[in-house]
Amino acid sequence: MPSTLRPLITLALVLQGAPAMADACLDEVRAFYAEHLDPFARRPHRTVTQVYNPDGTPQRIFDAVIESPMRTIAGVAAESHYTLAIDSGVWNGPTHDGPWTDAGAGLPEDRDAVMRLEHQQRTANLKDAACNGMVERDGRMLMNYAFSTQSDPDPDRGGYFYGATHSVFVDPETMEPQVWEMTAFVNPWSQTPGMDRHVVTFTYDDGIRLTAPE
Repeated sequence: MPSTLRPLITLALVLQGAPAMADACLDEVRAFYAEHLDPFARRPHRTVTQVYNPDGTPQRIFDAVIESPMRTIAGVAAESHYTLAIDSGVWNGPTHDGPWTDAGAGLPEDRDAVMRLEHQQRTANLKDAACNGMVERDGRMLMNYAFSTQSDPDPDRGGYFYGATHSVFVDPETMEPQVWEMTAFVNPWSQTPGMDRHVVTFTYDDGIRLTAPE
């Protein structure tokens, strides 16, 4: 075989294998998303979300305490405003510990079903998958998956949908997300994707228990 042909044949073989590799990665990321990014399958945890402007300037910091998707506290410490949501009940308060005041309006009774459906839709709609293997993040070696996805338009909510691109850094032993970056946010009312960047850091705590105020 002429030596000049060997690089071309090697390149052709690589290109032939590229679609299969991409499909395998998409399947891997979709399975990871379906199981480990299911909000109803995650252990109780706390999150801190740093929001950055498109130019990298820090904006707000949100923090949350999550026993389950149906039992959460979320808010902004700098604004002394937190919301406690237990099932369909909602209360507001200045700190994680309240004191809590009834918000006067509850959440939809079927919001757990809506969340489950949206997770299924985002799993099915996942694309642009990248399996980046082990990378260093904040001094730790973590697995990294990148992808984009969005929910389907909901006719019962005026065609509402929501999506973004994601980069998730995962503990390779537990497969739990440790850091989750999101950007390129889309919804029905934005002409162009929102390029703010959200960086969510997770801390797991099986002892978290949230209850409704008496």
